[in-house]
Amino acid sequence: MYSRLFLMAIVALITGACQEKINIKLKNAGPYVVIEGNLSDNIAEPARVFVTESADYTDTVFFHPLHDAIVTISDGLLTDTLKEFNAMGIYLSPNIHAVVGKSYKLSVFVKGQLYESVSAVNPPVAIDSIYKTTSNSNKNRLSFNFRDPLGVTNYYKVGIQVNGLERGVNIVADDRLTDGKLKTVVVNPGFEFQANDSINLSLLSVDQGVYTYFYTLNQNTGRNSGAPANPVSNITNGALGYFNAYSVTTKKFIYP
Repeated sequence: MYSRLFLMAIVALITGACQEKINIKLKNAGPYVVIEGNLSDNIAEPARVFVTESADYTDTVFFHPLHDAIVTISDGLLTDTLKEFNAMGIYLSPNIHAVVGKSYKLSVFVKGQLYESVSAVNPPVAIDSIYKTTSNSNKNRLSFNFRDPLGVTNYYKVGIQVNGLERGVNIVADDRLTDGKLKTVVVNPGFEFQANDSINLSLLSVDQGVYTYFYTLNQNTGRNSGAPANPVSNITNGALGYFNAYSVTTKKFIYP
């Protein structure tokens, strides 16, 4: 079960290493159901689940939205049904939010198959300080500190908004070597911060399954990775993607 990215990497490897022209017949992979679910303890954020289908290698569109899915989230006592927004494969509900200490089950029934995932909500961890740093090439970067709770296994994911716009960063961390210590994270987002940028930094407390998904995503798509592969999903029945029920703390910073 390889993604389109994997097949593209194989083609690039072969064509870059050989001078002789080689024609390769690639088999289309999939399509596979892709689910990306997020449930926050922030009451301003609705529960949201993207349900799409991966495209064939020869397709010009990477993902296709899946309509008429039955999407529910349950805490074991109450079940909430999410509704599709504007026929875009995005299912939303403002009625359910994550509560620390609870576990939530996502169920998606689509195309005759049931996909499920369970995610536990860990306690939030406060951001201590944010400050300007620079890279080795003198590019503007950002770092922040937080105190990891002692004696508790923690997993983290970083989110960032710049001037009100969400910027895609995939930074995750654990406390395997920093339990109970002050931890520093360098934010290297792939672009350079500018003076007076208004930055909202988010520190998500996630569970192990979500951490593993984003960690393997980094490993498979990083500059020094081998042949790309699909990250390890926490969703059953062969779906790609993840379900993340989390708590979050945020801190605002004006870039100097």
